[in-house]
Amino acid sequence: DVMELFDEIFFSFTFGGDTISLAAARATLGKMRTEPVIEHLWAQGEKIKNGYNELAREHGIEEFTSCIGLAPRTVATFSDPSTKQDSPALRSLMQQELVRRGVLFLFGFNISYSISDEDVDHTLEAIRSAMSVMASAIDSGDVAGWVEGEIVQSVFCLLYTSDAADEGL
Repeated sequence: DVMELFDEIFFSFTFGGDTISLAAARATLGKMRTEPVIEHLWAQGEKIKNGYNELAREHGIEEFTSCIGLAPRTVATFSDPSTKQDSPALRSLMQQELVRRGVLFLFGFNISYSISDEDVDHTLEAIRSAMSVMASAIDSGDVAGWVEGEIVQSVFCLLYTSDAADEGL
């Protein structure tokens, strides 16, 4: 009865014909009802978060990087050694070194149910090696010089110009 109303009105929505995502959502909800998905996300996320922070302490760089947030979806922070502000150079160096070790990293860790203990171990070993490089770069005083390419830039930023300020933007 409710759906018959759509015969008389205009309707449109972004994923209107996307039945694959509906099937995926249904399968995901089914898996979440029968398996310990949430517990797994928290457990694996805690291992990575705690491991990351412990490795930062071991390398003496805990004041420059840390892993924060809720375990299933954390964010790694990077602070410039001299200014204590956000450090795109350190983030770039971490990304570079993790990719070299087979871990794709943007700014944090999104845990899925498929993340195994072996995946966590591999990730932490890659972080250990990357942090060794980061510690050396920090000690050198030229973190940007260790990055082989362009420094990452924020995707979401407001360009501030004097014209924009004059217009109240």
